[in-house]
Amino acid sequence: MKEWLKAKLRGAPKLEVQRLQQEQKHFRPMKPYLTVKSSDIEGLGLFAVEDIPVGEVIGITHVWDERFKDGYIRTATGAFINHSETPNLKLVSDGDMRYGKTLRHIKKDEELSTKYTLYSLSL
Repeated sequence: MKEWLKAKLRGAPKLEVQRLQQEQKHFRPMKPYLTVKSSDIEGLGLFAVEDIPVGEVIGITHVWDERFKDGYIRTATGAFINHSETPNLKLVSDGDMRYGKTLRHIKKDEELSTKYTLYSLSL
C-alpha cells in the first residue's frame, strides 16, 4: 500500500498526506516526449514533443488479451497511432505485447504513424 494512503487511513494531517503524495513517482501513461493532439490523418494522433532518434522504443502499444475483439488491448501510447503508407514507426511483437520502435529520426511536432489495416497490425 502506498505511504500516502496509509497515512490518510491512520488519520494523518492533510498536509502530511499531500507531502507524501508529492514524493511518490507519478504514473505516466506515455513517455514525456510524446503527446496527443489533432491529426491531419484522422481525429487525434500521437506526436513528438521533441526530436526522437531512430530505433527508439516509444513504449508498449498493445497487450494480448483473448477476451477482447481482435485479441489486443491498446495502451494510451497505442491508442493514438494513425495509419500511414509511409510510416515512421513499426510495431514489434514481444510475447504477449507489442511495442513501437521508430524507423527513422522523428522531428519535434511530427506525427508518429505505422502501417496497419483496421483489423491487423503490420509487423
